[in-house]
Amino acid sequence: MYEISMEKVDFPDITLRLTASFSSFSPKNVKNEKEKMVRFVNSISEPDISLIIKKFIQEIEANMVSVEKKSSGIFEKESLKLYDVIVALGTNMGRLRDNLLCARKLLDESEFFYIDRLSSVYESMPIGYEKQNNFYNMVIKGRTSLSPEKLLIFLKMIEKKCGREWSKRNHPRVLDLDILYYEDFIINTTTLTIPHKERLKRDFVIVPLLEIFPDFIDMETLEPMKNFFFESDIRKVGLL
Repeated sequence: MYEISMEKVDFPDITLRLTASFSSFSPKNVKNEKEKMVRFVNSISEPDISLIIKKFIQEIEANMVSVEKKSSGIFEKESLKLYDVIVALGTNMGRLRDNLLCARKLLDESEFFYIDRLSSVYESMPIGYEKQNNFYNMVIKGRTSLSPEKLLIFLKMIEKKCGREWSKRNHPRVLDLDILYYEDFIINTTTLTIPHKERLKRDFVIVPLLEIFPDFIDMETLEPMKNFFFESDIRKVGLL
């Protein structure tokens, strides 16, 4: 039994309780329940009640993401848009392999992220502030239902759960998760730059990315990633 409920939603002279229960999920019954609720919403003239139910539908859709892994490809396409993303992972404090495993585990268990490919783990020299330990780095190709902005917040939450505390730029850190690419989006805001602005200068990004995608094309320059490859001291450590 899967149950979502909203109780005691109070407006003037209005108390509303809504509960949606499904004994079993399938692409068909999820779609049918959603359509029934949408029709119900459209039939209501009271704006406050309509707003409450619309929020309730949104909550159901958000919670149904966890069911997607058990459903067919058709359900995936009809109920949820997934975006291809590439995320870089780095760590140079504590138990390095365990830090990467922590991030992988939380990504894999998430309702919002699906891992498709993992690169090997590479050891690289620090950049900027050089009086620190070498890094372990890798990249993950996955799919997400989150927007770029929400994905950034989600990755920061994973960093914190895996033990990261605030640190200066390029200083030692337990875990660093960066969005390298999000589909073919090009974003440049005060909080988010996609593709990552340092990606073409970092051997610990280029080498693992070419490992899993030898013919990868950079979304911004439209050039093959292998054109940016350069010799370095980066060293493959092994698989995670």
